[in-house]
Amino acid sequence: MIVLSAFQAEKISKAIANNKTKIDVSLDLGLSLSKVEVDIADKENIKIILTHETNKAAETEIITLDDLKKIIKNNTVCFLVKNSQIHKIQLFSAETNTFLKLFPTGETTAPTIELSGIRMHNIKDQDAITDAKNKIAAINVHGKVLDTCFGQGYTAIIATKKKEVIEIYSHERDPNIVEIAKHNPWSAEVFTHKKIKLKICDTVKEIKTYKDNFFDAIIHDPPMFKLSQEMYSSEFYSELFRVLKKGGEIYHYTGAPGAKNRSVDIAAGVIKRFQRAGFKDVVRKYNGVAARK
Repeated sequence: MIVLSAFQAEKISKAIANNKTKIDVSLDLGLSLSKVEVDIADKENIKIILTHETNKAAETEIITLDDLKKIIKNNTVCFLVKNSQIHKIQLFSAETNTFLKLFPTGETTAPTIELSGIRMHNIKDQDAITDAKNKIAAINVHGKVLDTCFGQGYTAIIATKKKEVIEIYSHERDPNIVEIAKHNPWSAEVFTHKKIKLKICDTVKEIKTYKDNFFDAIIHDPPMFKLSQEMYSSEFYSELFRVLKKGGEIYHYTGAPGAKNRSVDIAAGVIKRFQRAGFKDVVRKYNGVAARK
């Protein structure tokens, strides 16, 4: 799978402008470097030959200068290169009435997903992987872990790196988000790692199927409040409390929506509802709330 963004396209374009015919550039959004060759035999029809080698096989695609210009112009979305055609990695979700796209963040950093203009990771002064690591570090993640909102799977992937983690139950209600992840090189491990159990379902409903005291830790990283109010409800928090083992910890990402408006404090409301649900040691932690049962 070859995926490009404006960051890689600009690097190729500059090299061509400097009359280079061989370039080292990433064809998987920064995970590795590949060889790119420029065929200038026909000055009117310059071909850019992309060859991406993995442990399994080598893939070669050919694009044109016009393709390169289109990618550079559309710098807020990543492109899949398939059958020598470029395709924006974006979808409209009828399930949630949102427009989804894979949003590039840098030449060597993981992309985020954007829902109708709202980016789903905190990428201010950091990258999406660091954001996921900070969420995992907020509590003692071990044993059986519930990841309530899959997103692009970064949180689940980071959790697998901890030897104390046995299984991660990762839920995603919107199959279109999972479809985006299938074209995101940084999400590939989600679909092959034995520890990760990905299920397309509504966590608000699915959580009722779990036994009491089933999970050792919970990472609750929902979309912002206005997009998923039920995931911030007292009823749902009570279910989270029920399925968490005694002594288990939960982290709830809230971000800081409305921070410029001092009357809006999402985390304060979460803290109150967590306490009513029975959680103890409820504190603010990394743009969210952490607590213990």
